[in-house]
Amino acid sequence: MEELRISVRSLRDDYYESFENKLAELKDRVEKITGIEIITEFSDLSLIPMKYRKTIYYIIVESITNGIKHGKCSKIFITLKAGKDKVIVGIANNGILPKKIVPGFGLTQIDENINELGGTLKYGVRKGEYYINAEFNISKGEM
Repeated sequence: MEELRISVRSLRDDYYESFENKLAELKDRVEKITGIEIITEFSDLSLIPMKYRKTIYYIIVESITNGIKHGKCSKIFITLKAGKDKVIVGIANNGILPKKIVPGFGLTQIDENINELGGTLKYGVRKGEYYINAEFNISKGEM
């Protein structure tokens, strides 16, 4: 876990320039260090305005970390769909399902970051998986 934290911290600096490459590098590092399979489904990431990228990256990193640490998962599913007026981030894992979800620091921070950008957050258990979904409405002129 510590090796993963160190590796992920080294990726946090330039999510603005090559967001797609940054996410691919994160996926590769996590898989290499943990052996956990990460399945991604991304639409055109160039449609995501710069101001959302840091928060989206943080959501993904925190969700991966929680899935590994708390869920002991073997697979993580990440969906990132971007359109002209909306960005949707979905992360699910096949780990141990919580009996009760008590938001800790990470989940609380995710919620605050999403709220600052006018987005919404949902999380819980669905179809035998723990999930986190964030949604951002994009105004015209934000691109």
